[in-house]
Amino acid sequence: DLKKQLTEAGDSRSVLCLFISPMVSEATAAHFYVLRSTNVKFYGGSLEIVPINLMSFISILHKARASNGIKSSELKNLIQKAVNSAKTANSEISWQGSIEQAIQNWTLSSKNQDSLKNYKT
Repeated sequence: DLKKQLTEAGDSRSVLCLFISPMVSEATAAHFYVLRSTNVKFYGGSLEIVPINLMSFISILHKARASNGIKSSELKNLIQKAVNSAKTANSEISWQGSIEQAIQNWTLSSKNQDSLKNYKT
């Protein structure tokens, strides 16, 4: 596990992950919602894993293609926004909704060549 390896090596950088599935069930969303706020000794702390469905991931790829590529910092900002939205969500269901909304807003912004700075939390 990358998070565990980095922690053991003394690396304090955050690890942001995407879990991509054809569909994200309520149980899957609940699992990752809990992991982000639970200190799991095996992983060296909590995990920041953002569950997204396959169509959302495809829309991210379409934005990258339409924009002639995206910077890694733009993708990081999008994932970080999704991670941060869990802090204000009152459940895994509302968190999942905010993730999908953030992705939709972000992918639509490419048509207007908007910057991601509007979506930082």
